[in-house]
Amino acid sequence: MQGRIVNWLDDRGFGFIERVDDQDCRKTFVHVSALPGGEPPPHLRVLVQYDVETTPKGLKAVNVSYVDVAPRADVPARYGDVA
Repeated sequence: MQGRIVNWLDDRGFGFIERVDDQDCRKTFVHVSALPGGEPPPHLRVLVQYDVETTPKGLKAVNVSYVDVAPRADVPARYGDVA
């Protein structure tokens, strides 16, 4: 499925993805270990492709790859949702 990074806590190494086709705006947890190796942190609203695993705590993104643009080191996604 595809979604956009809507929140990223760089100092904690995780954030959330919102599916592009989800009318309910549910968010999926994503950990830095699910991102492509060696890449800088993602920036907000970057489009990603990912698979989902169900965990006891909720949905978790795995096998994440960037779709529309590569992550930018100069504009990291940090702290909070984007409207």
